[in-house]
Amino acid sequence: MEDAKDKRIRELEIENAALKAYIVKLEARIVELERRLGLNTGLTHKQYQ
Repeated sequence: MEDAKDKRIRELEIENAALKAYIVKLEARIVELERRLGLNTGLTHKQYQ
């Protein structure tokens, strides 16, 4: 049986995965916007993994 601590860990792991996915999406958006502006910062999501 799952105790409160295990449940909270599971909730945080799910939230963490969702936030990581959101960061990847935002980074892709930044790259696209920078491309449109003719900029290149060299940012990649791998820098944050």
